[in-house]
Formats: sequence, C-alpha cells, structure tokens
Amino acid sequence: MEFSVKVEETSKIKRKLTITVRAASVDLQVQEHLAEAQKKARLKGFRPGKVPLTVVKKFYGEDVKYRALNALVDVSFREAVTKENLRPVGRPAIESASPDNRLVLEEGKDLTYTAIVEVLPEVKAKDYKGLKIERPSADVTDEDVKRVVQQVRDTHAEMMTVDEERPVKKGDFVDMKFEGGVVTAEGTVEKRPDMGGQRVLEVGGGDLIPGFEDHLVGMKRGDKKTFRIAFPADYHATELAGKEAEFAVEVFELKAKKLPELNEEFAKEAGYDSIADMNTKIREGMGQHKKEEADRKLKSDVLEQLIAKNPFDVPESLIQAQARHLLEEFVRDLKRSGFSEQMVQQALTSELDNLRKRAENQVRAGLLLDSISKIENLHLADGDYALEYDKMAKSMNVPEKEIRDYYEKDPTRKENLEFRLREQKTLNFIQEHAKMK
Repeated sequence: MEFSVKVEETSKIKRKLTITVRAASVDLQVQEHLAEAQKKARLKGFRPGKVPLTVVKKFYGEDVKYRALNALVDVSFREAVTKENLRPVGRPAIESASPDNRLVLEEGKDLTYTAIVEVLPEVKAKDYKGLKIERPSADVTDEDVKRVVQQVRDTHAEMMTVDEERPVKKGDFVDMKFEGGVVTAEGTVEKRPDMGGQRVLEVGGGDLIPGFEDHLVGMKRGDKKTFRIAFPADYHATELAGKEAEFAVEVFELKAKKLPELNEEFAKEAGYDSIADMNTKIREGMGQHKKEEADRKLKSDVLEQLIAKNPFDVPESLIQAQARHLLEEFVRDLKRSGFSEQMVQQALTSELDNLRKRAENQVRAGLLLDSISKIENLHLADGDYALEYDKMAKSMNVPEKEIRDYYEKDPTRKENLEFRLREQKTLNFIQEHAKMK
C-alpha cells in the first residue's frame, strides 16, 4: 500500500499520526471490494456472479466505499505504526484531516486522516538496587498452633439449645428475627426489606454493624426489643453510611457451642492420625501460609518503593483494561460469597476508586519490572519452568507431566506463565540487591 505518514508527539504517551493513502491504493482497494461484491451480488435478471461492475456499483457503491474505507484505514494504520516503530496500546481515535471533519473516500483522490493513539511509555527504571525492605517473620509459635487447634474444635462443635432461662451473653448463638429501617429527618422510620430477616447470630462475632450485637446482650428467650444505632461513616452501602437506623428484634432461642474434647479420638475424626500428627501438620500449614503472606507483603513493599522512585505517565487504555479485569474478579468473589445483585452494585459503587488505583499501580509495576528485566538481561531457562512445574505438581498432587502438558500445549497459557516467572525472577533480583532486615 502506498502511503505517507507524519508523526507528532502530543504527550509522552500520545502520538498523532497524519496518514495519507495515495489515490492509486484507494482505487485498487475500491476495485477489490467491487469484485468481491460482484461475486455475492444477487440481482434480478442476472446470473449469480455475473452482474456487470457498473450495475454492482450503482446498487452497492456506498457499501463498497464504506468497506474499502475501513480496510484502507485499518491496513495503513498498522503499516504506519510498524514503519515508525511505535508500540500502540488500545484503539486509535480516527478523525478526518479535512476542515469539515468528514472522513470520506473518493475515487481518484488521496485519502488523508489522523489517528490519535496512546503508546507504551519509554520506561527506564532507576534506583531499584539497595532498597531498604523488611521481611515479616514467618515463624510459627505454639500459641499460633493452639489457636488453630481451637478453630478445628470449633468447626466440629455441636450447637446445643440452652435450656435454662438465662440472659444472652457474648459467645452465645441467638436464633432471632429482626426488622429494620432508616430514621428520616422527621424522626419516622422508613422500613427496608434488606435490613431484616431471621438468622442464627453469634453474639460478639461482628457479623452485623457495630453496636447491634451489644443490644442483644441481656435479652432472654421470647424477649422483644427496639433500638436505634448509626451505620458506620465508611459503610459499604454509601446511601446508608452515617445514617441512623432503627431495629426491632425478637429472640426465639438461645444456643451455645459444645466443643469436642481434645483427645486422640477427636484428632482422628478431624482427619489426623493423632494429636501429635495434628499439631505437626497444622504447624507446617501455618508455616507455609505465613511464608506466602510474608512474600506478598515483601512484594507489595518493593513495588510501592519502585513506583515512588520512578514516576511516569501511564496510558489510560492500559489502566482501564486492568481495572475491568479487577472488577470482574471482584464481582465473581462477591457472588461466590452469596452477595445479591443489589449488594454487588452497592459494593461496586464504593470500591470503584480503589479498583482503579490498584489497576494503575499494577500497570506501573508491570512496566517497571519489565524494564528492570531488560536492563539486567534477566532471562528464563528451561530449569525455571521445570522447577515451577514440579512445584505445582506437588501442591496439586498430580503428575508433573500433566502440569507440563497443560502449559506447553497452549501458547497463551505458556505466555502467561512466562510473564509470571519473569516477574518473579526480577523481584528476586531486586530482593537480592536490597538492604534486607
């Protein structure tokens, strides 16, 4: 395709391309689309594929020009960014270069248009050696193990009805019904269906808004009570944040947990060989969990420092793409947790700004780590993949070949794995050259 291109740098991450496609290429594209239309044309009085071009042009001319215009813009833009060694991100904004701002294709004339596109910034990371970072301890104490053993006992506890007529205290489980509404400016209560229901609630568990469970303490079976409390100022449902609410509660039954005795029989019921085996495996599991938590904290601290030391402009299209990905994950997690559509929408409203900020930081971090890996010439070897395959196979208890085939036979999966491993190798390099405490 014959064309010329002029590039203007409108910002560090934006380029304006003025592209002119020569008349000869315009006419050739029109003729090719006319020929294609001729093959598909079905007009009365003509055999399929035998309609004269002049007739095809009369009936399908505007559609042919529209298709030819799109093809010319698409091909010339791609060839132009290749010629100018640009790395565009997102879709370009196509505009006419003519005074009337109409992008029109005319046979026998050059086609000129402008394309405004975001490009990847030229990132050259600096000050990434000698970072002062602190690695959290991953040590597991005896108290940690005791706490988890207690949690295991809790999961195997029986819920027993409290027969005696005693008041509710913290730690009890209350079978109750409650109705609620928002207190208006006039002092009346505007009832809301989403502020009521019947459930078994652990008093002191913190499942409901602060202050609610405190009002249950001291009530007895059959008691009814009405009280007012305020929603927290940072409540996830913004239309309720900071507002006063009124709740009417009725207690049906009082229950308490009966924990199983901590003996060898209980250990076997919980899936362990013995109490000693339970303590050992809990300690190992907690050690792995704490190590992973420490790794995440360390990575977060490293990236936070890198971002602070390396400011640069980030293409909006990259931020939006990553924000969409995070938003989809966020919604999936909420729905898995049982959130209704209304609750999901409320949570999204309050979380959008945080999702965007996280997306921007993740894009910045990715570009910085990519820059460091290039500067330090960090490459993956076959052994890096082999170690990762072996690690995943052991954690999932499947044959290593199954993991290897899963990635090796799918280019997209292999590419994603390569990105993750290269990023981790770069983080390891930064940590090795950091001042670690």
